[in-house]
Amino acid sequence: MNIYDIEKERLNVQHKIDESKSMVERNKLGQYATPPGLASEIVDFVLTIRKKMGKKDEVIRFLEPAIGTGSFYSALLQKIDNEQVEIALGIEKDEEIVNYSQNLWRGWNLDIRNGDFTQEVNSKDLFNLLITNPPYVRHHHLDKDYKELLKNAVKEQLDLNISGLAGLYCYFILLSHKWLENDSIAAWLIPSEFMDVNYGRVIRSYLTEKVTVTHIHKYDPKDLRFDDALVTSSVVVYQKKTPCDLDMVTFSFGGSPKKPLITKTVSIGELKKIDKWTVFLTPNSTEENNKEDQTYSILSEFFDIKRGIATGNNEFFILSKDDAVQKGIPFECLRPILPPPRILKNDIIESGENGYPLLNENLVVIDCDLPEEIIQERYPDFWEYLQKGKELGVANGYLTSKRKIWYSQEKRQPAPFLCTYMGRGEGDSNPFRFIWNKSQAIATNVFLLLYPKGSLKKALNNDPLLYEAVFNALQSIGHEQFIKAGREYGGGLKKVEPKELGKISAKKLARIMGVQESEQPQQLTLLL
Repeated sequence: MNIYDIEKERLNVQHKIDESKSMVERNKLGQYATPPGLASEIVDFVLTIRKKMGKKDEVIRFLEPAIGTGSFYSALLQKIDNEQVEIALGIEKDEEIVNYSQNLWRGWNLDIRNGDFTQEVNSKDLFNLLITNPPYVRHHHLDKDYKELLKNAVKEQLDLNISGLAGLYCYFILLSHKWLENDSIAAWLIPSEFMDVNYGRVIRSYLTEKVTVTHIHKYDPKDLRFDDALVTSSVVVYQKKTPCDLDMVTFSFGGSPKKPLITKTVSIGELKKIDKWTVFLTPNSTEENNKEDQTYSILSEFFDIKRGIATGNNEFFILSKDDAVQKGIPFECLRPILPPPRILKNDIIESGENGYPLLNENLVVIDCDLPEEIIQERYPDFWEYLQKGKELGVANGYLTSKRKIWYSQEKRQPAPFLCTYMGRGEGDSNPFRFIWNKSQAIATNVFLLLYPKGSLKKALNNDPLLYEAVFNALQSIGHEQFIKAGREYGGGLKKVEPKELGKISAKKLARIMGVQESEQPQQLTLLL
């Protein structure tokens, strides 16, 4: 059999494996097989980099920490002579996959071991080429003791502190360091989130302090390379050598690593100063614009920004107002709540009777501090509904079980302004919406709540007509600001967290405050 026959058989094997596992199981294990076309273009890209570094004819000592069925090794052998590979080692935790792969690759100079790469003790062999797609296992799927073991290993080997929120792929990257010889090349296909999130800082530090990162290519979120994954992927290439601040890093976006839509270079010295690296991958972003934005106030100077409430079970706790009345739930145990963004079509929510929003259908959320025995005595129908919740396991849910009273919600006041937490936008359209809430309705955690503070709060209290100007200022924030501040996922899904929203420039809002001071001097003290 030649390598092309092997690849054909490998794809059949991969299909059988994928069919044998449920989507939930594969998600928990982080098993997302690399499509052959993607593996091929990444290998081609890495070989081009090796050639530019003068390493084209060097023998290859290949390491794949999450070998799977061998997609990258297959792609490599389709582009080079097999004799150029001196040694090749693949490690795989899933015993079923190991059995398939060992049979498949017998006689092809590939040693496949069954084990957890993070726990493996490397032999005397060091490797000069690593290409892999590590398991994407979220932190909450990692056992507490296992996570502590990994954190200690990272600290011991690299003197780096890693967040407990880091996914398994972060540990793979950091713990591979000792397996690589000096000047070796490593390429990782990983979620793009590491460039923005707080727990990705340890990876950003590693790439600029322990090794020399050379290329980072981010795939377009709309171009999902994995049929079964919802994260945006990036290819990170680095060389194991001491970095220099003058070394240049190439960032690219869209298309393929060799033929991207956007390319930008930045020195490692400058990269160390930037907290969020996706700023280099935003169309039309410039350093001048970034500096200009930094001279203006940001939203967190004018607002306290919080998530909406997490009920623990929206289906049980959130009802229509009419349905709640029919179930005998008293109004003292209910609060008006806004519907999700897909249903809430208006950006301005007017207030009606008793502070309820003027909508086609009003929703309420159960929020009650009364003990169950009091509810049973006063409101037997409501008590019966709560008993059904217990039977359904609502009271024993992750959030509800931690509450003193399981049907009492987080304390949130109605916010005058809200921002959607996630969304999709085509072209220049903004995936996020600001809402002006004139009602007394609260909102769930699909919204971010903006509470005016400081000088803005005083100004609004003094002159309620300013609310409209503030709302218009919020709506004028362009989509590019959200993209720089937030993060992108597969399929073009974008999210923004409270702290990220708070860092967005508030130019127009600052100007409004300034105009208010200059045009109405008598209100100056209220704005300070």
